[in-house]
Amino acid sequence: MEAEEYNKLFTYLNDGSYSKQDMDDNERRRIRKRTQNFEILEGKMYYTGGKSNKGEKKLVITGDQKLSILKLCHSENGSHLGMEKTYYKLAERYYWKGMSADVKHYIQHCEHCQSTNKKTKTTPTELQSVKIPNSTWKKIAIDLIGPYNDSSGKPLSDNGYRYVLTVIDYFSNYVEAFPLKRKLASEVAEKMYELFCRHGMPLELVSDNGGEFNSLLTHSLEAQYGYKHILITPYHPQSNGRSERFNQTLKAMLNKSVQENTQIWERYVPKCCFSYNTSKQNSTKYSPYYLMYWRNPVLPNENLHGETTNTFEKYKEISESEIEKAGNNMLQIQNKIAADVVENVGHAQMKQKLNFDKRHNVIQNEFCTGDLVLLRNLKRKKTLGMQKWLGPYKIYDIPRLEEDSSEKHDKDDEIEENINTKNDEQDENNNELDDESIFLTQSTFQQSDATFDLEVDELLSFPSPVLDSGDDTACASSGRPRRQCVGKERRNSIYEYFPLIKKNVKGQ
Repeated sequence: MEAEEYNKLFTYLNDGSYSKQDMDDNERRRIRKRTQNFEILEGKMYYTGGKSNKGEKKLVITGDQKLSILKLCHSENGSHLGMEKTYYKLAERYYWKGMSADVKHYIQHCEHCQSTNKKTKTTPTELQSVKIPNSTWKKIAIDLIGPYNDSSGKPLSDNGYRYVLTVIDYFSNYVEAFPLKRKLASEVAEKMYELFCRHGMPLELVSDNGGEFNSLLTHSLEAQYGYKHILITPYHPQSNGRSERFNQTLKAMLNKSVQENTQIWERYVPKCCFSYNTSKQNSTKYSPYYLMYWRNPVLPNENLHGETTNTFEKYKEISESEIEKAGNNMLQIQNKIAADVVENVGHAQMKQKLNFDKRHNVIQNEFCTGDLVLLRNLKRKKTLGMQKWLGPYKIYDIPRLEEDSSEKHDKDDEIEENINTKNDEQDENNNELDDESIFLTQSTFQQSDATFDLEVDELLSFPSPVLDSGDDTACASSGRPRRQCVGKERRNSIYEYFPLIKKNVKGQ
């Protein structure tokens, strides 16, 4: 209850007079009617009305007292319980108009609840498709699967193999896989060198942020061979979805093929890759092998059953003009097929996007410049008193969806971001907390002298704050997160990852 309204009711209940002599008749009538639900006891006003009131008298609280009462029942003596329990504890003892909304708002702004509450169900943003190149081996993706260990932690393989390095071409879906004994940058670099010697250099190479890919050794390969190494958004493997999908297929193929021969599982990897490469893909409508070599292979043991339509024609003498004509025709056919592949993949991506957006009820990007965000504390240990969120930080700018922000080229002083783990947060005071602000500019944000890349991908829904908080109210919310984001920071050649949550500035 506002102080002015409180004084009007208190004055009339105390001595039957009005606080202002110039009050009109309608206002006096309103005061007389409203005081029927209040009474004065020992110099304090109590509320006695309400449909559910069974004769209890509840102390009337004015606006300047609400914050201390909320802090008492939620923060100090309430052990940061939820809205319902906090509300009933207050409603049994106190009265003010709009108590439920104030309790909800206060808990949504509670600093301790915001920094320790679990992430709740999220709503992603619309699916973004990665543009594919128009020919083979321009863009490839690499990843690791494993480890394959027994129950004691030792390798299943008698030869000590634990992992598989997988490689997939973005255009043709042609794959290669290499069993590895250790998850080391040196072993990855050795297989990458072998791969490049066989197929040539790609223009772009996509990987996650694992130490075996994001190391000085792999960066030296990038500098030596001139390809562009793209590190996907941290904690968002969907950005490398093509590789992740093949990994699932390869694991299923190995599981079915190996059976009892788990001690030699690595011998089945080439067979699985060959089977995959010689199978027609739903997205491209061609087999990866054909798009890579422009011919169909002779399958193992196929010659034993006689020639097939895939067997090469026997060589015959042809004239130079016929050779030139055949070469031109082949080039035209290849260009037509390449165009068909790009179109087919585009249709497949659009179909996937429509199904995904419909199935997940996606939302548009709601981030705005000037929003305050929190960073998830990924270094915290699972023990008492550890905060899940750090900050707040301030967004300076955000790239749009059409800027193809699913992948960012990494730099020494940058952090890549994916909007993937955000919660709303409210400012404790009117100030902007400039000493802890993050500024996002053209896919970057800054905290002091550090620069970060922002990756817009998935957003989460969260109810807007109910009303402004008092001066002593802390950051946000025990409610559902609205939008989320993950940051990656490189410090002294070591990468650290920070999911973000949104913080709404007071007055916005």
